[in-house]
Amino acid sequence: MTVHNEDFDLNAFLVKLDFNEKSIQELARYLCTQGNKENEFSFLFAKVLDDFLSYAHPDFYTVLQYNEKAMEESDEEIKIRSSESYGYSKVGLGLYSDIAIINSKDDVTDIIEFKTNRHSAYVYHYIKSNSQDLSKILKNKFWDYTFGDVSKLLKKKKHFPNIRFWCGTLLYSLERKTESPKKYGRYLADDRVQRLSDSQPRDLNDLDTECQKKCDAFASALIKIKDMIPDTNPSRKGECIKIDLKEEDFIHKIIARGIHRDILVRSDLILFEVK
Repeated sequence: MTVHNEDFDLNAFLVKLDFNEKSIQELARYLCTQGNKENEFSFLFAKVLDDFLSYAHPDFYTVLQYNEKAMEESDEEIKIRSSESYGYSKVGLGLYSDIAIINSKDDVTDIIEFKTNRHSAYVYHYIKSNSQDLSKILKNKFWDYTFGDVSKLLKKKKHFPNIRFWCGTLLYSLERKTESPKKYGRYLADDRVQRLSDSQPRDLNDLDTECQKKCDAFASALIKIKDMIPDTNPSRKGECIKIDLKEEDFIHKIIARGIHRDILVRSDLILFEVK
C-alpha cells in the first residue's frame, strides 16, 4: 500500500539529521577516500536515518532497495526484470530506489535515489564559464545521471501521488597532504585537473571554502536548468522535463569533513524533493 501519513515529515527530520557522531564520521571520511559509491553511501545514510527514526518516530523504518512485489515473483522473474534497460522507470514501484521509508503498516511514504561524484565533476565548467553557459551542463554525463533520476522519479510520482520522491547527489573532494598509494585516495588527479582556483587547499578551511562554492554552484545550476532538463527516456528523445524547484527546497548536509590518513576530505549531500 502507499497511503501517505501526514504526521511524518521527512524534510523536517533531514534538516535535523546529524552525521557528526564519531564512528559515523570515521566511516564517512574513509568512504570519501574510496570514491563514495552509491551502495556504500546508501547503507551509511540509511543507518543514520534509521537510528534517528527509532527514537524520533518509532513507527517508521528505513529500508534499502525496497520492492513490495518481491515476495510474489520467482527468482527468474526478478533476474529478467532487473536486467531490463531503463527498468525502474516503468509503471509500478519495483526495484526503484536506493532507500525507501515505510511505516509499521508497510505503507511507503518516501523514496530516495542517490547519485555520487566529485564536486568538480558537476560544476567545473559551469563556474569557469561564469555561470552563463548551460550547454556543457546539459551534455555532462554526471548531470545526465541526475537528470535520469529526476525523470524516472517524476514518472513514478504521477502513478503514486501520495509518495514523496527525493533526489540526492553526494558531492565529494579530497586532497592528499603526504605521499600515499595513488589508488588509496581515488580521483585526486581528476580534482586537480578541475581545480577552481590556482592553488590547492592548504587546510580544511580552504577545502571548506572551495566545496561550499561548488555546492552553491550545483544548486544554482540546477535551478537555472529546471525547465530544460533533457528527458532520458529513449522514447521521448529531444523532449524536456520540468520540476518545481526553488533555492529554499534544497537540503544541504555535510556528510564527512576532516583528515583520514593525511588526506583532506569533505563530502556534501544536496537533496531535494522531486515534485
